[in-house]
Amino acid sequence: MNSISTRQRWRRSPQSGTAQKKWEPDVEICIAENTEDALQEDTLAREDLRAYSDGSAVEGGVGGAAVLMKGEEVVREIRFYLGTDKEHTAYDGEQVGMILAVQLLKEEGGGDPYDDGRKLIIRWSPGHNGLLGNKAADEQAKRAAWGDTSEGPDLPKSLRSKAGTPKSLPISKSALKQVHRKIKKDAENIMRHSPRFPALQAIDASAPSKKFAEITERLPRRHSLLLFQLRTGHVPLNKYLHRISKSDTARCPKCQERD
Repeated sequence: MNSISTRQRWRRSPQSGTAQKKWEPDVEICIAENTEDALQEDTLAREDLRAYSDGSAVEGGVGGAAVLMKGEEVVREIRFYLGTDKEHTAYDGEQVGMILAVQLLKEEGGGDPYDDGRKLIIRWSPGHNGLLGNKAADEQAKRAAWGDTSEGPDLPKSLRSKAGTPKSLPISKSALKQVHRKIKKDAENIMRHSPRFPALQAIDASAPSKKFAEITERLPRRHSLLLFQLRTGHVPLNKYLHRISKSDTARCPKCQERD
């Protein structure tokens, strides 16, 4: 049976010397070496009660979901919408899906999950391989990503507020990094398609890049500014001053050269 159990140990308190209970969850994790073995393990599994979970990021949203199965029949499902893909990732959805799966098993099993001999077995099941449970969980995860969240009272305490409504989760650092990388990539594409890009390449063939910033990082501001003016040609020398009508000649007063 794919459910939850714990085993207890006794320890002696250093203050009072009395024995105290220490509960440890009894969890078995099975990760097959390849897809074929994982499919075989799922096919041969004989638990009467199983939960499948999944996370999804589609059309700008992220969600997690789980379904509960008895034999080959889906008897319950639960969904949670995390937010947009600018704040969360599909991996966040996967984690939420696992929380929801444990909640379904806990509720369906009944009784005290710390004192009824239940055991949690976690298996990796490959997606898109015809498994009924995986297919059902995938469909529910997509619904969650579209904003369809189960009612607050149906959610575990970790995913609902004190008011009983779905909780807003902290923004994912990984999601923010992905957004930042996308912004940088979009900015580079805009720059490369700019009519001024060839002129920039003539000044710095590595542009757009951080090379100039790295070169001038330790220089005083006045020196980095002068170096920038020299590289762009916008520097108070006769060649540039003549172009903006601030000098009568473009030649250097010392060597009489134009450059």
